[in-house]
Amino acid sequence: MKKITFYTLLLAFTTILFSCGSGENTDSNTETETDNTEEVVIEEPKEDPNTFTDTRDKHVYKTVEIDGKTWLAENFAFKTGEGCWAYDNDENNVAKYGYLYNWDAAMEVVPSGWHLPTQKEFESLIKFTGGGENAFNAMIEGGDSGFNGTFSGWYDGSSEPFAGMNDNMTFWSSTEHSQTKYAFYLDAFKYDAKKIGMFSLDKTQGYSVRLIKD
Repeated sequence: MKKITFYTLLLAFTTILFSCGSGENTDSNTETETDNTEEVVIEEPKEDPNTFTDTRDKHVYKTVEIDGKTWLAENFAFKTGEGCWAYDNDENNVAKYGYLYNWDAAMEVVPSGWHLPTQKEFESLIKFTGGGENAFNAMIEGGDSGFNGTFSGWYDGSSEPFAGMNDNMTFWSSTEHSQTKYAFYLDAFKYDAKKIGMFSLDKTQGYSVRLIKD
């Protein structure tokens, strides 16, 4: 019988020990890569609650709340193909005074969610702001109502079609007269403030447009 010596056992044990320890432990030595990239969220800018943006041309209008209703606080300035004029045919006037529209164009140019004020809505505005000269002073540019009306004049199709800038403030209503060739409009004359009120005239006239939210 072959004797197993102490040294033989020691050699065998050492061989086994090194064999077991020579393999790489991939699980323990693997470094986990951490993604430190932060997700960047780009928020859409929120519209100022005191403005309205016409999505058709991206024009931003100031608005004002008067007697629980939201009005444009500046003249409408969306350009249409027909029935629409810049005062003196000068586009530089549009930034402050907007366009002048005949009644048909004024009715058609209105964006979704808004409407051309009725005769009664204009009369309610005049009454709420004090009527007569008080209403005039409240509704003109710089007045305390915030309506900020400008004396943008009118267009009448004559040989000298533009008149009234810096003297008259005119706005179409959506209300037709019993004679349907006419419609009602708000008129205020700088030199006779007490006469601010609603009048009717031919729909072919070119007046400014203010809108009221539905």
